[in-house]
Order: sequence, then structure tokens, then C-alpha cells
Amino acid sequence: MRTIKGLALCSERGTYLLLARLDQTTEIAIGRLGRVAFARGWYAYAGSALGPGGVRARVARHLSPTKRLHWHIDYLLEESELEQSWAIECTSRLECSWADAVCQMPGARRAVPGFGASDCRCPGHLVYFAERPPDRQIRAVLQATIDEGCVGQRSVHTLSTGD
Repeated sequence: MRTIKGLALCSERGTYLLLARLDQTTEIAIGRLGRVAFARGWYAYAGSALGPGGVRARVARHLSPTKRLHWHIDYLLEESELEQSWAIECTSRLECSWADAVCQMPGARRAVPGFGASDCRCPGHLVYFAERPPDRQIRAVLQATIDEGCVGQRSVHTLSTGD
């Protein structure tokens, strides 16, 4: 089972970004979105964890091999490999602004309309890259979106995943 390193600081509510690698082009049934074709490449997904357990519990759930498929990202993670994640403790909902910021990076495009955005009106929280985007660039664009709702800890933490 995969584990998470660096989550001690992220047990509170917050926003996270997952970077997953898909090794081959495939079609995946994504809940109510239906069957979706995914190109081989890298997918960045922005989500929030504002309930009990916060970011640590949500990312750990995404890594679990025995979870019930519920969120759109659960379906994609069944077919891909989670490589990296970032998070911030914050009571503001930043997932829409994080997805928008990542979508402005070179080589990025919105992957699937509405993916992960069933509770908001933005175009979607999943961004596609043909090549892996640099970690430092992702962290910089995420850091630039932090707002006044992020009191106390005001920096984005890198969460590494491993075996």
C-alpha cells in the first residue's frame, strides 16, 4: 500500500493538488460523467478537504486500494499512479483557483469539463499535461493563489507519496 510522507502539518481542513501519471491512453467510466477518454500523460487534480480529518484523511483515502469509488478522481486514480501532492491548511475553498492557476502553466489544458466540479460552477478541477510539469513551478503557481482565508500557515506544503 502506498503511504504519505509529510502530512503531519496537514491534518487540518484545506486544499490539495494531486499529480497522477497515466501510462497509456484509456477510456474510464467516471461516475455520472460517463465514459471518458484519457490520453497518456500527467493529470493534476485540485480538491478540498474541509471536513473531519482534513487533508491528511482525504489524501489517505485517495491512496487507499479498498475505497468505495465516490469522487471523480477516485475513478482516475484506479487507473493511474499518484506521484506527488501539495496541500495547504486553509478554510477557504481554493480548488477552483488552484485548477485555474495550474491550467495557465505551459503545456496545460483543462482535461474533462466538469471533472471534480459538481459542487461549483467552474470548468473543472482536472488539468492535463503531456509531459510532467516541474514541481517547483506547480508549487509557485499554487502559492500565488493563497488568500486572506489562509490564516496562520500560509505556505503550500509538498506531500510525497511512496511505498
